[in-house]
Amino acid sequence: MLTSYLAALRSLSRNARLYLISNAIQAVSAGALAIFYTLFLSALGFSKDAIGQTLFFGVLGAALGILPAGWFLDRAGWRATLIWSNLMGGAALLTQWLVPTLPVVSITSVVVGASVAMYLVVNGPLLTATSTPSERTALFGVSTALLFLVGVIGTLLGGVLPDWMASSAVQHSPLVVVLSPLLRADPHVRAYQLALMLAGIAAVPSLIPILMMREVRAVRAPRPPLAWQWDVGAWRERVAKARPLVTGPIGRFAVAQGLLGMGAGLYYPFLNIFFVEHLHATTTGYGFITSGQTVLIAATALIGSIVAERFGKLRFAMMAQAASLPFLAALGLAPVLALAIGLLLTRSAVINFGNAPLNAWYMEAVPAEHRGIASSVANGAWQGAWALGALAGGHVLDRLGYPGLFGVAAVLYAGSVSLMIWWFLRGNGKPRSIKDGLSLDLDLPARV
Repeated sequence: MLTSYLAALRSLSRNARLYLISNAIQAVSAGALAIFYTLFLSALGFSKDAIGQTLFFGVLGAALGILPAGWFLDRAGWRATLIWSNLMGGAALLTQWLVPTLPVVSITSVVVGASVAMYLVVNGPLLTATSTPSERTALFGVSTALLFLVGVIGTLLGGVLPDWMASSAVQHSPLVVVLSPLLRADPHVRAYQLALMLAGIAAVPSLIPILMMREVRAVRAPRPPLAWQWDVGAWRERVAKARPLVTGPIGRFAVAQGLLGMGAGLYYPFLNIFFVEHLHATTTGYGFITSGQTVLIAATALIGSIVAERFGKLRFAMMAQAASLPFLAALGLAPVLALAIGLLLTRSAVINFGNAPLNAWYMEAVPAEHRGIASSVANGAWQGAWALGALAGGHVLDRLGYPGLFGVAAVLYAGSVSLMIWWFLRGNGKPRSIKDGLSLDLDLPARV
């Protein structure tokens, strides 16, 4: 197993290595933000409904940005797409730091989501172009594991930063005095603003490896002049060719991914509030909890792709998702912090055993010439459904409490597993509706 991963790393091109380095630096910043971002919004006085609305706009921006990001990638190349992704996301977060009001945060969250969409569209094709079919599963496993392992540093940083920034020494330091006109008067909110600033600064060096990349554009067949875009007949022909894919197996897979995305969006944005405000964990303590979760996810990403070969990739992925359901449903009922930690860590480890195998199965299941549309449909479905789940999560939480929130999420996950089994695993357990022997590379989001 280790030999396969080392071979995959050695085979990487210069661009791919620089890309992974950049991603690793960004993962530190993203891991920190994941710990305290919604706590920051809560400290600002945002209601749970308002927090859900903000997250909805962010993921909606990612869903709406998938197709334009693919168009931009085709024409500008990997390097330019990644640079614009970083600049857009950084500018939006800076605006939120300077003007942390609900309208501004909601609008700029759309821009942050669009920048994430640009990353998602680049990731699969770039890693695909630098690997052979035999090493592709290992490479995607290594990529996922690396980001999660580096993310441990970010989650630890995110747990420590708010408490550190709230200390008297920092609050009365010369730098904070200089920045005070830009900060809120409430020391609690101010601590989160300072933590947000440092997390953003930590992401700046990620631009250096991207600037060192050699510009590469995807190889495409020659396109007719732009006039073809207004040819109704040409559009009808393109739609007719795409319809069997979207309404067929790719569409079915997207529906299942949408249920997973909605379930994740329903509960995950409120997970840190659940631990910190409901179960009274400290922010630092929650950082350690999330770090442990990240380590488990990284380990299962490495192990799952190997174990899955014995059971079949899709069958193993569905077994993992099904086995995780009781732990998710029970999490909202946990009366004490220790039990909740155990349920969260167990559930995260179990479900992520199947993530890399599911990626690999989908890569192999769809014709190579349809990679773009398959990637857009699957990622768009997951992100869009996540946005709807986040929007509904605040309402569900206010009306049903945490037991209802986690319970409804578990039902959505169960629906996804049931549909995948019904559509793709009946009979001999092999995909019945997707053409075998062809390759598609899609990096699906880690299942949370």
